[in-house]
Amino acid sequence: MQNPLVPTPSEVATPATLLPISAEHGDPPVLARNRRARAVRALLPAVAVGSAVAAFVAADRIRRPAVRAATLSMLGSLVGAGLVRWQLARLFTEQPAHTVERRIGKLEVRHYPAMVEAATIVEGVFWPRALSEGFRRLAGFIFGSNVAGEQIAMTAPVVATATVGETTALTSPDGCTLDGAAGLTVGFLMPRDRTSGSLPVPRDHRICFRDIPPRRIAVRRFSGRLDSARVAVEQRKLIASAERAGFTVRGEPTFAAYDPPTTLPFLRRFEVWVEVD
Repeated sequence: MQNPLVPTPSEVATPATLLPISAEHGDPPVLARNRRARAVRALLPAVAVGSAVAAFVAADRIRRPAVRAATLSMLGSLVGAGLVRWQLARLFTEQPAHTVERRIGKLEVRHYPAMVEAATIVEGVFWPRALSEGFRRLAGFIFGSNVAGEQIAMTAPVVATATVGETTALTSPDGCTLDGAAGLTVGFLMPRDRTSGSLPVPRDHRICFRDIPPRRIAVRRFSGRLDSARVAVEQRKLIASAERAGFTVRGEPTFAAYDPPTTLPFLRRFEVWVEVD
């Protein structure tokens, strides 16, 4: 029985056409600046909480009830805003437009328009190291590791599909090739206003762009801690639900993660996708 995380080599590239991208690998100085900027943004919730603590201390010394109440209200607002922005970052991040066609229990069927994906194959290792490494490469690209030094807006979700075989090759007629042994193909969906032709060339030659045509996707959502066994179980449930609903499954399932690792497990949004007819 085939592992539901793993497609056959002949099926790996069928949903998309790869576009030629090539450049020397390396990180420009702007990437280091972007990393510092991201670190500062990550500290914003702590700043909010620190400000709230200061407000609480000040309120404790205020004897007038009205002023004290206003100060405590500000305390609650600061803490709430900081926690929401930190734990629900996906609500402030662009996600691909789609139309929900059907809901059947925990199964949701969506129609997605054409989109562009930046993809990389991480070979030789599996979850969670492969997902982390793929994310690192693609994050470098969107945060400035490209020939233009351009920053590209982060989107959600990050998607990953398992690959298997002695060699897995994703190749377009124009010459962009991703070769890898067993591992993960990790992708970032590009912002809706970008086309493959308008994107800067990655400095990491392990990244290619893929034009993905419109498609119908069956989706199952879950949360909690991430591990490959849980993803495999959810993918089996997804395929079984889709087939019971009368859909024909095409290709292999994809894992989609909407939240950073710092999000509390019960707040995380994970999905498994599979293309259906």
